Amino acid sequence: MPQSSALQHSTRLEFDQNVRSRLSDSVAHLGSVYQLSKHWVGECGRLNRSDDATNITTTAMQGALNKAATVVYDQEPVYEAARLSLGNTMATMNAMVTAMQEGEYDCTKPASKIVPPVEKRAQALKSEMTDTDGLAKQIEDKDISITELRKALRTKSEDMSEAKIRIELLERKLEKSSKEGNEKSSL
Repeated sequence: MPQSSALQHSTRLEFDQNVRSRLSDSVAHLGSVYQLSKHWVGECGRLNRSDDATNITTTAMQGALNKAATVVYDQEPVYEAARLSLGNTMATMNAMVTAMQEGEYDCTKPASKIVPPVEKRAQALKSEMTDTDGLAKQIEDKDISITELRKALRTKSEDMSEAKIRIELLERKLEKSSKEGNEKSSL
């Protein structure tokens, strides 16, 4: 059953100290059994490589198992140590399964509040309205700057027309004086 991405978030499982210690003990016991198996298979592999033509004898496998057990369990008897490790792990797992079935590990976290779609839409509309207010303010600021630019442009164009008029007056004066100068020189 698919769930929305909002509901899919990972949370860390928390247990009390007693459960954590039992779990770490089980991990340690399983690690010992794993190491025993790993070393035993490694020893059997070495025995098989040394004599490829024949099968490994039971006594050779027993010797490899004892050698692996001395590496992992020091001086404990191999069968007893492996049996105890697996037995402890099984006992811990059985106790945890029983506790789970009895509801000991049930989550007491309150359910997250589900927001109705109407409220979600209202929140979205409210955020759009605040965005609209901000945009209206920006538009007003742009309008003010445009009117200021128009005023500045009008002032510049008035200055340009005044300058044109001055230039025309100066050109007329220049023409008039050049005509007068030509007339005086021709006389």
